Amino acid sequence: MNDLHQQTVSNDQKTLDFFQDIWLRNMAANKEIAGSFKENGIQKLYKKYQNQPVICIGSGPSLKHYAKHLRPFEENGIKYLGNPGILTISALHNFAYLTDLGVKIDYWMTLDGGEVVIDEMFDGATKFLDAEKKIIDKEFYRNASKNQKLLSYVGTNPRLWANWLGEKIWFQSVLPNADLREKMKKIEPFELYISSGGNVLGGSFYAAKAIFGCNPVIFMGADFSFSYDHKFHSFDSKYDTMGQVLNVRDIYGNKVKTWASYYNFKSWFDLKSMHVPGVYINCSDGCMGAYEQGNIMSIIQKHIEDVLESYRVSDRLKENIENLDTTENGIVLF
Repeated sequence: MNDLHQQTVSNDQKTLDFFQDIWLRNMAANKEIAGSFKENGIQKLYKKYQNQPVICIGSGPSLKHYAKHLRPFEENGIKYLGNPGILTISALHNFAYLTDLGVKIDYWMTLDGGEVVIDEMFDGATKFLDAEKKIIDKEFYRNASKNQKLLSYVGTNPRLWANWLGEKIWFQSVLPNADLREKMKKIEPFELYISSGGNVLGGSFYAAKAIFGCNPVIFMGADFSFSYDHKFHSFDSKYDTMGQVLNVRDIYGNKVKTWASYYNFKSWFDLKSMHVPGVYINCSDGCMGAYEQGNIMSIIQKHIEDVLESYRVSDRLKENIENLDTTENGIVLF
């Protein structure tokens, strides 16, 4: 267990050293925009979804196969009904991809303070201004963000707001440095922290569990590894170049490749699933909960359609219940 904890925090100091001045500048700029972080903070969502299920969505490559199950579609003569109303929180990196797919997301989340976050919401886009599909129709996606909700770190790059036109709900991130915390307090005292394990899916998980009060937590796109065809997301991206990688086991017992940083993220989730009371269901491929010796028991591995269907079981009795006097034969489900 101690080894797993050390794995999760092995890159913390490097991240802090690189970003702390950037976070301070970003927070000061965002303060001018927000007016008050506290008045527009995530605390207003405290226990709003107590004991309700939630789907937390990362940007792993298995979304290519499973995200479509969150909206109605037909395939091979079979009709799939989509999400029956389960709360959804997604990484902002999925914005264009899920928007084009027609998937409804209740909350988006951004955690990154760097330049990379500014245009990532356009990754995977299918709306273009030219026949060659080189110029993304960014205005389409900017307009699509209106009337949507973004859970945003106070240190998010403020240039993102040129693209995001929806509501911003602020939070602070765990800061393992007392000096940095004091400097941020001088901008505005705002002590409601989101723990994340260093990645936005972790932040979504913490917000859902600790702030919203959700249970169970269902994960999608939580691969933390490359797919078998060496893709890192559900769409072609700059991250498909592997570089130096680790070879690890996935949930099916097969070898997959990942970066050390993402294996740290996976280890954080595995550790939290063992220590934080709750039900955790992984509807991804990849290596979440997987080890050479097998899969850990604290994370249930299931197909997303099986999970969605479990919330629709009683719907099959609806006609029988509404027509007790006229139904010729009652129905027994199981």
